[in-house]
Amino acid sequence: MFYASKISTLGTAVNVRVRVDNTQLISRLRNGERRLRYAVVNSLNQTALEIQKEVRANVRRRFVVRRDEFIMRQSAIISFASVRQSPLPMVEVYVGQKPRLFLPEFEHGGTREPAVGKHVALPVIGGPARPTIASRVPPRLTFERFGFVETHSRGGRRVFVSPNQRFYLIAGVGVFMRMRNGSKLVYSFREPFALDPRLRFFKIATSVTKRVFNRIMERETVIAIGRGS
Repeated sequence: MFYASKISTLGTAVNVRVRVDNTQLISRLRNGERRLRYAVVNSLNQTALEIQKEVRANVRRRFVVRRDEFIMRQSAIISFASVRQSPLPMVEVYVGQKPRLFLPEFEHGGTREPAVGKHVALPVIGGPARPTIASRVPPRLTFERFGFVETHSRGGRRVFVSPNQRFYLIAGVGVFMRMRNGSKLVYSFREPFALDPRLRFFKIATSVTKRVFNRIMERETVIAIGRGS
């Protein structure tokens, strides 16, 4: 007999563990314990792949994905189970934790904090840094490239200017690009703001495991019995 998987969460990681009573099966299989262990490992890993598939599909539905390969990889990373694990095989599926990756904050609903300073800098949609909502910021328009140096104050706000004088920053307002007929807002500054819990990682992982694991385990067990008979 095998039992429903046990799922626990640590942050945005899902650990799937399986308890197996293999007494009857071992008696019917040559090398029964080893074959059943492979069946468990295969079932865990296939379940993890199903979780990964559905988590990534949800990310595509609910997010504007600009760095497709990177975001898809980080949304559901798998540490596969192995027959060498002791005492029981375990597979782990988790969300990446890289710096400046905000995906984990969308699991329970977090806060978008500024990378530096007191405000969050958001590229203006339709502006030079983000012409469309799906556009990635060109390297030349990232903060690292501006190299701002404080020069003076305007209306009580500190003003910073790039070395080429083409861009300037007004504290608490945003970043502007000088044009022939004036200036254009490139980044607007906002106070830290709430992120909604749209990732649904744990909910999806739990649902998928309950739906597919037992079915996969049954199939893998039948295959193991066939090979051992």
